[in-house]
Order: sequence, then structure tokens, then C-alpha cells
Amino acid sequence: MQLTKLEIKVSYTNNDNNDEWEAIIDEQMKDSEVSDVSTKVSGTKKKPIKLKKKTFLGGMLKLSRENGYAKATAYFDGKRDEINTKEHPLIEEVRYENENSLLDRIKSRILSLSKRHE
Repeated sequence: MQLTKLEIKVSYTNNDNNDEWEAIIDEQMKDSEVSDVSTKVSGTKKKPIKLKKKTFLGGMLKLSRENGYAKATAYFDGKRDEINTKEHPLIEEVRYENENSLLDRIKSRILSLSKRHE
């Protein structure tokens, strides 16, 4: 994967169990009385963004899981894809005729959603 664009927006949490960068960012936001923080970063296909867990971007992404969102543009095997976590958790309705077909319908829907990341 080559990550070329990343936008993250987070709001501070009421969680005291954040780790390292996540806790630092959250604490700084509270101390500064900031309600939310947005950041945009860019890279290229030749020099993609490097994401590491124990960095500012890693902390922002962790906070965005429950207190914000992230948008990204990335290339998977040369194919451009856009990811937007505003849609998560994704809630899908699955129609089925009987209980025996329910599992097959769920598997089929999950596979169709995940094919874009193969």
C-alpha cells in the first residue's frame, strides 16, 4: 500500500487509558481547551506517507477511531482507493429467506465489501 493523502479530525476524549501519543494529543487538547484538531498530510506514490504507531499521526489515527474520522487516499497494487471512516461502523441490512441462508448472505456481503482491498 502507498498512502498519498491523509486527513484526520479528532475531538478530545474522556478516556484516561490512552497510550503514549494518543494520551499526549488528548492532554494537549484538554489543556488548550481545544474542542477538535484537524490535520492533513500529503505524500506521493514515489514517497508515500509512512505511518508508525508511536508517532503523532499514529496517535491521531488511534484517537480518530472513536472520537473523529480519517480520510485517506492510497494505492493498492497500483489501484487508487479512497477510505473514509466517517462511514464506520458500517451498518448493512442483509435480507434472507430462512435461517439457513443467513450465514451465506452475510459472508457474501462481507466479501463484496472487502474485495476493493484485495
